Amino acid sequence: MAHNGGTGNYVVNESFLTDFADQKLQKFIGDSATAQPMLALDEFATAHGGGVGMGNYSQLMPGGATKFAVAGDLQNAFKTYATNVLGAITGGSGIVPEVTKIQNDLRSVNQVLQQGESTADELSGTAMMTDLQDILGGNNPMGNSSSGNGTGNGTGNSNGGGSSTSQ
Repeated sequence: MAHNGGTGNYVVNESFLTDFADQKLQKFIGDSATAQPMLALDEFATAHGGGVGMGNYSQLMPGGATKFAVAGDLQNAFKTYATNVLGAITGGSGIVPEVTKIQNDLRSVNQVLQQGESTADELSGTAMMTDLQDILGGNNPMGNSSSGNGTGNGTGNSNGGGSSTSQ
């Protein structure tokens, strides 16, 4: 992303999209599976014996139940907490799957931009939104106009019988 000459506008180009999706987001996704804090959280949640938790323990060690009656309750509560946090990060609708969807969407946007550039077609705003509908999930930030916006090159869609005019 590059700041465009002090105008307050930012320019996003293909190299930014590629770098952000393939480098930055991929690092986040990879770290969520291999970073020491995530491995420790997984160990506390599953207690599968990897010994990567703090102090190489698989569970919270609050003390013996004979001297500290609620030790077992605290261990179970912490295990539940670790399980819930892990699920919120890596679970089906957690952070990592959502970031993966964003990564895929950025790659799709990049492909649409490259296709538009390679065919040297100038896309009107309406035509671009038509191409991006599957990525945006039906959300059209340009609104659902019933006629062309008059700013395209004649290739735009008109949704209600209106027309786009060339410049």
